[in-house]
Amino acid sequence: MRVLAATVDFGESFWEEVGALVILIGLFYWKAWPALRKQMDRRAQIIASQLSAGEESRAAAEALVNQRRAALEAAKVEARTLVEQAGVSAARLAEDGERRAGEEYERLVARAATDIALERSRLMDEVVAELSGLVIAGATQVIEAELDARRQHRLIDEAITAAETEVA
Repeated sequence: MRVLAATVDFGESFWEEVGALVILIGLFYWKAWPALRKQMDRRAQIIASQLSAGEESRAAAEALVNQRRAALEAAKVEARTLVEQAGVSAARLAEDGERRAGEEYERLVARAATDIALERSRLMDEVVAELSGLVIAGATQVIEAELDARRQHRLIDEAITAAETEVA
């Protein structure tokens, strides 16, 4: 077995590689870095504008949420006010209905009292007229009959009994 020994000469080739690396890095900074930096700056601007737009959107959303909350609170207050007004209106209508019902009751009672008084007066007039007729009929019978006392009493009693049965 033979060992191969390779000799590496670091002298010339090392400096060539370092020189090539420096040239490559120089070309990179001269040609590629400005374009890369420009792309990175443009990307940073896009990200910054997106962040700014996101922040503006967040602020607008918060403002909208606050506006909706205020509108909701205003609607709640208005609803409470409407409910209170409806309660007051209902109470007022109930009071008005009770007042009207009382007035109607009083009117009906007064009308019924008037009707009853008129009917009572009419019936009394009828009774008086009928009783007068019966008294006249009884008196006529008494006059036409013999004028003895016993017979007169019997005819008067008959007239009174007849009047009582007709009235009852």
